[in-house]
Amino acid sequence: MIIATAGHVDHGKTSLVKALTGIDTDTLAEEKARGLTINLGYAYLPTETGKPIGFIDVPGHHRFINNMIAGASGIDRALLIVAADDGVMPQTREHLAVLGLLGVKDIDIVVTKIDRAPEDQIAAVASRVSALVSETTGANPSVFRVSNATPLGIDTLRETLLNIARKRADEQTDRSAKHGFRLSIDRRFHVRGAGIVATGTASAGQVNVGDVLHLLPRGIDVRVKEVRANDVQNETATAGQRVALCISGKVELNDIERGDLLVDSNFSETSERVDVSLKLLPQLARPLKHLSPVKVHIGAKRVAAQMALIDNKASKLIPGESSKAQLIFQQPLCTTHGERFVIRDDSETDTLGGGVVLDPKGPKYGKSKPHRIQWLEALEQADIASVVTALIDQGHC
Repeated sequence: MIIATAGHVDHGKTSLVKALTGIDTDTLAEEKARGLTINLGYAYLPTETGKPIGFIDVPGHHRFINNMIAGASGIDRALLIVAADDGVMPQTREHLAVLGLLGVKDIDIVVTKIDRAPEDQIAAVASRVSALVSETTGANPSVFRVSNATPLGIDTLRETLLNIARKRADEQTDRSAKHGFRLSIDRRFHVRGAGIVATGTASAGQVNVGDVLHLLPRGIDVRVKEVRANDVQNETATAGQRVALCISGKVELNDIERGDLLVDSNFSETSERVDVSLKLLPQLARPLKHLSPVKVHIGAKRVAAQMALIDNKASKLIPGESSKAQLIFQQPLCTTHGERFVIRDDSETDTLGGGVVLDPKGPKYGKSKPHRIQWLEALEQADIASVVTALIDQGHC
């Protein structure tokens, strides 16, 4: 199980992860000097099953929202952290919106710094955040109260997360055989005596020591020398785990950037055009015009694109509304049906909305034709049987 933190800067995300795991995820000298998380941090909590819970600690400052989105992609659940003395703040709302756009429905609320506020204020903050999460997920979230200065509340939260992990391990089905392996790289580094290591959250498939993977977008074949899954060395890693792969081949460290993919070579097609289902956030101050330039976050990747509205009769999309659209990237990307994404404005000031990839290889011509829109509507169905039924009903099969 992979859990990400979320919330406003200085609300205690990093100190909470340290209290739960004993690991300080702020590793950069600048982070320690400023007391401010800048990059993604990683920690693990051992479990009795031998499969640790992975934590991704994200920055809370608005200037590092790009890192936050990269860290929140592919997680199982989130801890929304709100300080009792501050309450709901701008990044509380933005981080919660991002989680909703990425399809994260399991969100627990942690009210921190309860030693700094009276009981009535703590209760009011908890009630306000619960209402916000319910609006996003439709569920009633669990609320935990902790102190960042003492162990108060930490044991209860830790034991709850361990129980969730146990239940998840009992119920989890094998996703490894459904698709080829897919990992969006969020870190890469060199280990003396071992070589290049690339890490990320595996979103599909299974990888084994000795496998050959395709590094995209450079198109380089690499061999997997070593595998770590959720910080445990193993011969195999599967979808849903934090994975570190030691790789070899005709590849240098500078060949790899955040958001690059390691994929099964049978699932490595790229395209500059991707058809999607898009929804704008309702709180936006302005509509999104046809062919607006945007920044797209997909996996750990951030890339420039144009957003073409293809089933909207108007020339713009109103806040809170949905549309079929085509993302026209400035470089070819490898995406997959059902993959979630977030869009921000071109100046990267505001989060605009997000959605789901429908067709990873969108056409250049005829993308707005009625039969094409029907095809995309069929691809929106939740399962393959519904997709096939819809396509047959529309005369496509």
